[in-house]
Amino acid sequence: MNSFTDSWLISNQKSTYDANFGYELREDTPTNGFLFRVGNGTTSSSRASATGLSTGVWYHVVGVFDGSNTFIYLNGVGSTGGALTGPIDYTGVASSMYIGQRSDNAFRTNGYIDNVRIFNYARTPAQIAWDYNRGGPVGWWKMDECQGTTANDSSGNGNTGTITEPGLGSNVGVGTCTGSSGTMWKDGATGKFNSSLEFDGTDDRVSIPTSVSLPKITVSAWIKTSTSTEQYITERSNSSYYFATGGAAAGKVCFYLAGASPSWLCSSNRVDDGSWHHVVGTYDGTNKIVYVDGKNVASIGGSGDISSGGSNAINIGVRNNAGSYVNYFNGQIDDVKIYNYGMTPTQIKTLYNDGAVRFGPATGSP
Repeated sequence: MNSFTDSWLISNQKSTYDANFGYELREDTPTNGFLFRVGNGTTSSSRASATGLSTGVWYHVVGVFDGSNTFIYLNGVGSTGGALTGPIDYTGVASSMYIGQRSDNAFRTNGYIDNVRIFNYARTPAQIAWDYNRGGPVGWWKMDECQGTTANDSSGNGNTGTITEPGLGSNVGVGTCTGSSGTMWKDGATGKFNSSLEFDGTDDRVSIPTSVSLPKITVSAWIKTSTSTEQYITERSNSSYYFATGGAAAGKVCFYLAGASPSWLCSSNRVDDGSWHHVVGTYDGTNKIVYVDGKNVASIGGSGDISSGGSNAINIGVRNNAGSYVNYFNGQIDDVKIYNYGMTPTQIKTLYNDGAVRFGPATGSP
């Protein structure tokens, strides 16, 4: 967009505007975001996206109505709106659909619109994630830099992490993959995939600034540890999700989500045997599941969205407890990935087997 003033991206409404009929997807000046609205002839339901968007930036925007609720997705991340008893009422609606303006020729868009598609069914979060980025992670830290204090984000979303090693524990520096012992970087002979980071359980961590909201989530990582007490693989700064070992269950993998039926869910098997394990926590809005080495080892029902992390950072190897770093990880962590939807068992199995995730039919789409 070149400017954020009220303008319609897509609309199919009466020539004399009435929000209770048809549908609209538009910019929303009060929230500085986007808004999706549908009407059943008597009333309407709408949902606004995240606020504080920027001009001159491409956004992927999707509005969904499933006959009961409206949803809006911005760059693959969805928010639920108010309830509405359908169907959409098209009585008196103009015979043409409009792109770039309202049906009464008002509120014209100042900017670019591309790749407009309309479906005659409500698409799922996984399908929308696929539309946005082919279902790829929104954050992916391979830990393959082998030097320096930067953990690059291979997802392409720019979520760069900063490695901190104060030297108070057994590690005395970040080092390099060809360096001596007592450093965080470990070479391909000891990492799960190429190099990895070794955390000493005292003061080592990776912090990733972010403001993205993740109502649904999949967290994936490879870990190697011999510690049974509480330690954190990754978490979202005291507000969104926690992925840990120990604590609620000694030596086991535990997953906690704030706001979405909050409770700890722990694996039935232990991972503190000093071997590499693939661990995953996933939540699709209905089920919270923990996987170890490709197998479903714990599950429980859930509902609602995960609490927004606001501007709080994602941390790897530690928990941020109201500004104090605690529960440092003791062991190696590699190939951390975060997705903005709940992955299927088949997708988890493919991640474990280190292949490209296939999302459904031969075309790749869910």
